Amino acid sequence: MTKAMDKKSPKTPDPRAVYDIAGRVAIVTGGGRGLGRAMSTGLAAAGARIVLAGRTAADLDETVRTIEAGGGEAIAVKADVGDYAALPSIVQAAVARFGEIDILINNAADPFGALITDITPEQAERVYRTNVHGPMFLASQALPYLRASGRGSVINVISAAVWVGTTGHALYRGSKAALQGLSRIMAKEWAPAVRVNTLAPGPFETTYGGGWTEERKAMTIAATPLGRIAPFHEIVPHVLYLASDASAFVTGTDLVVDGGVTNGPGSPAFAAQRAVQVNAAEGRRSADQ
Repeated sequence: MTKAMDKKSPKTPDPRAVYDIAGRVAIVTGGGRGLGRAMSTGLAAAGARIVLAGRTAADLDETVRTIEAGGGEAIAVKADVGDYAALPSIVQAAVARFGEIDILINNAADPFGALITDITPEQAERVYRTNVHGPMFLASQALPYLRASGRGSVINVISAAVWVGTTGHALYRGSKAALQGLSRIMAKEWAPAVRVNTLAPGPFETTYGGGWTEERKAMTIAATPLGRIAPFHEIVPHVLYLASDASAFVTGTDLVVDGGVTNGPGSPAFAAQRAVQVNAAEGRRSADQ
């Protein structure tokens, strides 16, 4: 009886096979450093062919050399995502070298921060060009090739700041929330040929502003239930999931990789500190009354 049932039961596929992206072509903006570099080198290690785009040629070239030293294939395109006229060159370089585009990772971002009353129209325009409009127009440029791929995947990198941004994050949080909403519409309009999802990193290592200050690092760790800042390489499995057939039935959603930050602080020390702040505020309020 058992043998008969086994013959009729379909064979369970090897779940590892759906993560195979060998030979696929991935564009990674902001791919020369930080999380973008980790994404680029990580996908290359998984067999993808990489097109790095960014503003700093030295960072791009160093990442290309790292990929090639590991036996991978990569090219660099010096381009500012906030410069709409430069976007076709990224797509053209990918197609000229590799003949196709399977994956687009809109990772480049402008992290500018300021209080709302201090923001100028020029600053706001620059941030939204880089964080929202550039990714939208680049994805549109790449769309014909992503559709032709038959397995096209767009990954728009947003941030846990969409849910927990703080003072001074108005432009960054607002623009990343805009990219999140835009991704939802991309996913609707481009289905079923192309999947579109967002990746929302939380407290990872950073190259912005010279990295974490000790004070900010301590505060962030205290507010993170998993109690640490993640190294760059930990983003790679999540990018691989969204880029590969492992997420073939996933579109129009967010993958949050934040150590639990958006679920609220898990540190007793942080909770105690916050309680002191709240009690102090309540005391001031009572005194004012």
